[in-house]
Amino acid sequence: DETKNNYKRNFSTCYGKYNVYGAFIEKSIQLLRESGQLIFITPATFTFLDEFKKLRGFLARNGDTEIIYMGEEVFKPDAFVTSAILKFVKGKKYAHNLLLAELVDRQVILHKKITNWKGELITFKSAFTDAVKKTCNQRLSDIYEIRISPRTPEIKKNKHIVRDKTIIDENYIPILNGRNLKVNEISYEPLKEHWIPKAKINTLRGYFNKPHIVIALGFR
Repeated sequence: DETKNNYKRNFSTCYGKYNVYGAFIEKSIQLLRESGQLIFITPATFTFLDEFKKLRGFLARNGDTEIIYMGEEVFKPDAFVTSAILKFVKGKKYAHNLLLAELVDRQVILHKKITNWKGELITFKSAFTDAVKKTCNQRLSDIYEIRISPRTPEIKKNKHIVRDKTIIDENYIPILNGRNLKVNEISYEPLKEHWIPKAKINTLRGYFNKPHIVIALGFR
């Protein structure tokens, strides 16, 4: 809680379950001179998660933003993360410009340019998304509340979690992560070797003791 309060005091883009890489982006832009540029490889989550809406607004107001979506295959097997390249040019004269592109078969494909971006959610159009829109004009968030899973620091700080790969107790359940999510399947093997009592599962996320749908790799 104290770390989160420090973020809120020092970073204007801090909101919700903020991630430290957002603070790093904000600070780096503050240090740029007028017309200065930065290029980062980051997780792609800042493009669509609600907790980064202040960061997106900050980018829009302060310069020209270019995003190249890289997908989830770039760093495998060393890291399982959906990534993007963020290129930013600081300056009010560049403000509200957004260019979206995507890496496809080692080629950068331009999707669109926007000149009045204010930090809205970033999406990438494709033949598939166009077909989905024709079938249903509602987004998943129009129907369901979208929640995210606990992060590693939360798991480490939770006093109810035990780490013992040999534990066999029907009162405990394993903590799952992204590697447990397969196509049309959730594997309940304890890959992280972290366990928590069933009665305390809501200390990780309040919604865990309610029926919910698990979705993975929905970044596009």
